[in-house]
Amino acid sequence: GDVALNARTTDLAIGIPQVDRLLRGPGTLDAEVSRTDAGLLVVRSLDLDLPNLTADATARVEGSTGSATYSARLADLGLFVPDLNGPVTASGTAELTPAGAWRLATDISGLQGVAARVTGTVGPGSAMNLAVTGSAPLGLANPFLAPNRLEGNARIDLAIAGPSLDAISGQVSVAGGRLSLPGAGQALEAIGGTLTLSAGRAQVAVSAAAPAGGRVTV
Repeated sequence: GDVALNARTTDLAIGIPQVDRLLRGPGTLDAEVSRTDAGLLVVRSLDLDLPNLTADATARVEGSTGSATYSARLADLGLFVPDLNGPVTASGTAELTPAGAWRLATDISGLQGVAARVTGTVGPGSAMNLAVTGSAPLGLANPFLAPNRLEGNARIDLAIAGPSLDAISGQVSVAGGRLSLPGAGQALEAIGGTLTLSAGRAQVAVSAAAPAGGRVTV
């Protein structure tokens, strides 16, 4: 049968700081869940409204096939990366195949150079075959580099064949990046190069303009 959920929330928390930031404040959650004849639980509809995150989805499953649409909006990327402000949105569709895999097509967009597309299949179980293409700001790494600061954008072309790092292959490329090193009072300019991933290994080929002239190559 169907189960309907209508709830109001206030400052939800699950003990994971990054997630708790999304759940802060007053919000509402409306959902309808049903069980198919095969025993599969399906979220027929979902509507989540929080100050920092909104999301909605609908799904339909008939026998061994089905479809879904979904969208989500992060109000401000600055919640996680203080240097990068502005909303990020994701929307897409999914199709359940007779083999039990969901075929996805998702578009992600936002300010600060965020633009990506994710396509491929997920399931059954932990199986996945995804392609990720697009661009992302280098500043996403700044929380791990502080007080140093990266600027610029990276182009992404990756394949994900499973849930482990070994299953990620492809390339991330950078052109015209900048790394500020306040501790040294210097900066590396015109950073360019590639990071190539394959079979759990990373090959780096990067160069940058050195403060005293010439180029530094890794």
